[in-house]
Amino acid sequence: MKNSFDRLIDGLASEYGMPSFPAKKHEHEIYCFAFEVGVSINIYQDEFRWVYFVAEMGQVVETNADTLGRMLHFNSFSFKKPFFTLGLSGGDVGELHARVPLVEVDSVEMRKIFEDLLSAAVDIKNVIQFQVRGFLWVIYVVLLAPIMCIVRQLALEMSLVRQHQNTVQAAKP
Repeated sequence: MKNSFDRLIDGLASEYGMPSFPAKKHEHEIYCFAFEVGVSINIYQDEFRWVYFVAEMGQVVETNADTLGRMLHFNSFSFKKPFFTLGLSGGDVGELHARVPLVEVDSVEMRKIFEDLLSAAVDIKNVIQFQVRGFLWVIYVVLLAPIMCIVRQLALEMSLVRQHQNTVQAAKP
């Protein structure tokens, strides 16, 4: 059954002319949007009802002091909501993150955050050279992105199970 977060995702997809996502298979689904500009955005909600936005921009070509310094510059403090954080995941993949409480997000705010994140990710991708282009990007979008969403979904579920187990163990006398 779809909750308010899932309905926000369906609204976002329909605004871009996409069909609705299929019925949920897991409680904590990760929704993936991939764009021809070489950026993909994953959106998910955690058990505390925070909505996470993660834009992946590709692998950093060089992780030298200049590149890392430019990346740190993008993380300058801001009162902007939501605050975007740029970082590297495993394999030196550039990721731009944002998170907001679900209670602060309606369909208008969801689209604004999504478009601001996409715009910022494309701008950053143009400044810092990320390696995911042409044919390789098509392979990623068609073959690997759906698999990576499943892997992330499983990792998120395993993390939630571990948190629950730790909570149960901590509660035992």
